[in-house]
Formats: sequence, C-alpha cells, structure tokens
Amino acid sequence: MSLQQREDLLALLQKHKWPRKCRRLNIVAPELRQSKPERQTLNHCESQSFGSSNYGMRVLYEKIREMIPEDFEQGPNLCFTINHNVTCYPHRDAGNVGESLAMFMGDFTGGELLLEDGQCFSEKEVWHRYEGWRLSHWNNPHEGEKFSIIVHNCKKPLAWAKRKVPAE
Repeated sequence: MSLQQREDLLALLQKHKWPRKCRRLNIVAPELRQSKPERQTLNHCESQSFGSSNYGMRVLYEKIREMIPEDFEQGPNLCFTINHNVTCYPHRDAGNVGESLAMFMGDFTGGELLLEDGQCFSEKEVWHRYEGWRLSHWNNPHEGEKFSIIVHNCKKPLAWAKRKVPAE
C-alpha cells in the first residue's frame, strides 16, 4: 500500500457526505439507541456499511479494495464499513464471517481498537486483523479527527444489493 494510495483514500473520506442518521445500533451504548420512530441512534454516529452493489459508493469501494492485502480472502459478499469520529461500544459483528481488517487514518490520538482476548490495535495506516464475529471489540475514546475502515465478508449481501445498479 503506497503513500499515494493512503493519501487518496484519506481525501475521499474527508470529502465523503456522511449519513445524517445512523442505524448501526450495535456500536453505540444502549442508552443512545432508539427504536421509534425509526431504528436509529440518538447521537450523530457517522458510520456506514456498503458493498460492491452500492453504486453511489463505487469510487470509495474500488479505492479501498485495491489496498486490501493479497492474502485476505475476499468472499462473494465483501463489504466495507467506514467510520468518522466513532467510538464503538463493545459488540460482535454477527453478520460477518471469517477475518476482518481494520485501518485507522487521520490526525488523532487515542481511539485504540480493543478485543476481549486482550489484543489492542493502535497503529495508523496499516491493516489490523481480527475476527469481529467471534470476539467482542470496542474503541477507546479519541481526540482529533479519526477515520476507520473495516473490511469484512458478510454472510449475505447487504439489503441494497437487490436494487438495480445503473448502467455505466
């Protein structure tokens, strides 16, 4: 993974229009979860998951995919999760299979990824390997602007995979 690839990816993440509502309830503390009127978090949690069939995320999808280590097994339902300034509550990734990769980018301190088996990942701009479906994991709080990219294989395609993809 080259310096130019990392710089290009960071620029895309900084320009990204983050969703106004987050429905990833599993990553926030229970008191910040809301089920009505919509299934969403009470705070502005900037996190988004997507796969190859999400046409609007195509450029970001391809940029991340070209940076994945060659020895990472890419299944038919390869997905990415991107986070901006998110501190995750302890959770497991029930919809994932196999190994996950995580990379942190930005100008921040703290924010380490902690796993229930005692592992701690903090190094920036490198891929960290773990099994998010098997091990509970969370982040320490951080200061500054933090982006994280999670690469994982899903058990099944994400919901929008059924939508028609526009012709290129």
